[in-house]
Amino acid sequence: MNPVLEKGSIINAAILSCDQVVRKVVQCPACGSYRFAEWPFGWDEHAKNCSALESESHEFRKVEFKATFRHLFR
Repeated sequence: MNPVLEKGSIINAAILSCDQVVRKVVQCPACGSYRFAEWPFGWDEHAKNCSALESESHEFRKVEFKATFRHLFR
C-alpha cells in the first residue's frame, strides 16, 4: 500500500509500514485529527488526549496507542 496524502499529510498511516511514515508529516492513525509534524515524535503526549482511545489513565492510553500501532514504530 502507498501513502495517501491530503494537504501534505499522510492520512492512511494505520495501514502502512514504519519505513513509509518515519520522519514524515502524518495524521494520527487513530483519531485522524492530530497532525504529527514528524512521525513518531510527540506520539506519547498526543496519546494522552487522543479521542480514539478508550483507556482511562494517561499511561494506559499510551500503552493502548503503542500496542495498536506498534508496526509504525522502530
